[in-house]
Amino acid sequence: MKIGNRLNLLFSLLTVITTGVVLFFVYVLAKNSLEKAIYDHLSTTARSTAQRIELFLTTQKNCITQLSHSACIQQFLSADKQEPDYNDRLDTLIKRLRQTEKYSDFMRELFVLDVNGRVAASSDMSKIGMDQSTNQYFLKAISELYFKDAYYSSTLRQEAMTLSAPVTDSDTGKLLGVIVARIRLEILNKISTDWSGRNKTGEIYLLNKDGYLITPSRYIKNAPLKLKIDSENRRQCMKTFEEKGLTGYNPTPLIYADYRGVRVLGTYACIPLMQWCLVAKIDEKEAFALLFRLKYIFVVVALVIPVWGWLLGGFVAGTITGPILELRKGTEIISRGDLDYKVGTDSKDEIGQLAKAFDDMTEKLKTTTTSINDFSKEIVERKKTEETLRETSSYLENLFNYANAPIIVWDPEVRVTRFNHAFEHLTGYPAGEVIGKKLNMLLPAANRDQTLDRIVHASSGEYWESVEIPILRTDGDIRMALWNSANIYDRDGTTIIATIAQGQDITERKKAEESLTKALQIKSDFTSMVSHELRTPLTSIKESIALVLEGIAGTLTAKQHELLDIAKRNVDRLARLINDVLDFQKLESGKLQFQMRKNDINRIVAEVQKGMTPLAREKGLDLVVNLDTDLPVITSDRDKIIQVLTNIVDNAVKFTEKGGITIVTSRNKKDDVVLVSVQDTGIGIKKEDMPRLFQRFEQIAGIKESKAGGTGLGLALSKELIEKHDGKIWAESGPGKGTTFHFTLPVK
Repeated sequence: MKIGNRLNLLFSLLTVITTGVVLFFVYVLAKNSLEKAIYDHLSTTARSTAQRIELFLTTQKNCITQLSHSACIQQFLSADKQEPDYNDRLDTLIKRLRQTEKYSDFMRELFVLDVNGRVAASSDMSKIGMDQSTNQYFLKAISELYFKDAYYSSTLRQEAMTLSAPVTDSDTGKLLGVIVARIRLEILNKISTDWSGRNKTGEIYLLNKDGYLITPSRYIKNAPLKLKIDSENRRQCMKTFEEKGLTGYNPTPLIYADYRGVRVLGTYACIPLMQWCLVAKIDEKEAFALLFRLKYIFVVVALVIPVWGWLLGGFVAGTITGPILELRKGTEIISRGDLDYKVGTDSKDEIGQLAKAFDDMTEKLKTTTTSINDFSKEIVERKKTEETLRETSSYLENLFNYANAPIIVWDPEVRVTRFNHAFEHLTGYPAGEVIGKKLNMLLPAANRDQTLDRIVHASSGEYWESVEIPILRTDGDIRMALWNSANIYDRDGTTIIATIAQGQDITERKKAEESLTKALQIKSDFTSMVSHELRTPLTSIKESIALVLEGIAGTLTAKQHELLDIAKRNVDRLARLINDVLDFQKLESGKLQFQMRKNDINRIVAEVQKGMTPLAREKGLDLVVNLDTDLPVITSDRDKIIQVLTNIVDNAVKFTEKGGITIVTSRNKKDDVVLVSVQDTGIGIKKEDMPRLFQRFEQIAGIKESKAGGTGLGLALSKELIEKHDGKIWAESGPGKGTTFHFTLPVK
């Protein structure tokens, strides 16, 4: 057998064996990756669909809870049928129920049950008076919010569920009745078909805790609430509910026979609120269709590779035997004296070595000439590089010397090695008198060693943060400079060989800061003195007006009493403004004292309501409170919180012409804080003015022109006091939409 044929056969065998091994491992890896991607996609689909359903249920739950706290429902259930406005309250409630039903996409019947279980009001007037006392949505909802599982509603003529919640008196907590809503389940059908419609055999459906289908089946008509499914996924889902492992469950997709008897790949997701099980599945044949195609491709490749190997082997064999023919031809030409001819074979065997020897004989004569040319080119390139280095060095030197900022360099022994012209201007020293000497000669004698230690310590790291250092000039003047530095390392990057620092003369700035600090202190002392001097006569005026109003100085006419009332209110307002100014002065100086004790926020709100109600009534406004009776005791300064709440309510009264003000207390358990909100129906605040709302002495457009007046201190002080309690304060508003102020106080 010829050498070429033997080489061709050997190469073909090696190609087939190697390719077979590689294809096997590639197929296994591809199969595992594809299966994981399919499993992950199915699991993600199940979880995301379950989250959408949970969001729907939570939304309905929040809606019915909000309705249960509605004032019109509480007022109606608290009323006696003999009261003259009973029918008006009934009409108002029915309008509210119908309005809620109109704007809801899913609620289709809303009705209110009294404490005896009879329909007291309904969006369907024909249902009023019906006895529902034995129905679960009445019995269960007496104590807590209740979801009645999916059922077929004869009223709605479709699958539905019922949601009910207790209605209690907001003041006493007494049960008044139950609010009930029937909810269509069409949205669940839409959610379950979103993913199913993207596949030929994919299906998502919901099962209740008894295993009955809630949403439609892709394959069986009229299946909801009739078809009971007991698949492996459903059993595992129920087991998850029984074991209470809802927070950490992570089901693995399984292959099993579904209710049609077809093998499918499926998984599940739990919906804890209803103990529903969501099943997502797809026929095994469709799920793994890509894997089947991949297997077919690998089989085709395995059949094509031997043919390709044989052809490639022939090519390789030709490249091996080709040099032999070239060598024979080359020896004949060289033997005729043609030294320019090159055999040109790259073969590494003995024949290739022989061919190379022939080529070397003709190449030696040209090597010397080529080497000389290369050496000349190298010299030219080296000169260009040296010229570039000189230009760069000159540029950097000029950049260093003529930089506007003072720059100095010292070695590890803190001896000055270089500094630029700007540094000479800063210190007054010429470079020749400083270079080579210790850095401490540029520092003032007082605390010289400590200052030098600060410099060495600050520059011991990789970067030196900004440090203020005094510099001693030749004329004895001391300049304050702000320095930043960086270390220069050797080629290994391990040893510091020098430190370079850049400075900025901040002497004038420091003087300006000292002047400003002194001016602020004078302002603070003046404010404190003026406020204290005003308090004494104001107290006398206030007490005198109070004595006159009490009749000590004689009987007053109605007009005199009215004028004195106005004077008293203005004196009180002026006293509050002075107190605000003093409190600001104390806050700035750190002298404001806080008496932190345990307090009931609801009592504080009640006290503010009592004090501010007369002011609100003078303008014909209602001042009402809505208190959460289950609030914890908080630690706070009672007087400071009363001051904050009084400021906010006072502003609300000033800028509200009709309607009223409502104070609400609640608890945010997530952040563990108590929330107090003051809502008015006043003129509102523009969006662009909101950032300036809590700034000192700021009066925003539309308010500063108001007849109510003010200094702009109240809200700024309120913000400071709340933040001293580790709380937060903010506002929500819009022009003509009223304003709501919120502030929080931590429970712990």
